[in-house]
Amino acid sequence: MKLRGLLFAVCAPLTACGTSVPVTEVLNYDRCTTAEASVALVSLGDIASLRSSRLLGMTNPPVDTDPALQLIAISRGEQPTPGYGFDLLGASRHGRDIELRLHWRTPEPDAVLAQMITSPCIVVGMETADAARVLVSLDDGTKLGELTFAPGESIDR
Repeated sequence: MKLRGLLFAVCAPLTACGTSVPVTEVLNYDRCTTAEASVALVSLGDIASLRSSRLLGMTNPPVDTDPALQLIAISRGEQPTPGYGFDLLGASRHGRDIELRLHWRTPEPDAVLAQMITSPCIVVGMETADAARVLVSLDDGTKLGELTFAPGESIDR
């Protein structure tokens, strides 16, 4: 009983006591076409549109071949200068929840930067089998959003 309480006291503030989930950075771009802050499932073909281009010069979007791999796009919307962006820190599973952690980079306060609107985004790939939710947050605790999956739901993108 005492050990269980101690484990909770150590793990709760760190949120790092879950099982590690493999996650990969698919795209990290500072001029995405989305201007809204969001967390959304995207397809492989959507990644090209985030960059205002076609994927590998194809005229037809590719078919996603791995239904277990989910692509998640995260944006904080428009920013007033370059220098903003995301760093992928990792993901961990806590029961049926997966927590995706990111770091938000900001320019130094005294940096001399061009005055131009940017829209940084990151797309990450991970398996979400048996997950009820994917919670996206920054390392400072700021919640960016979440995706909720119904039991047995097939994600159509």
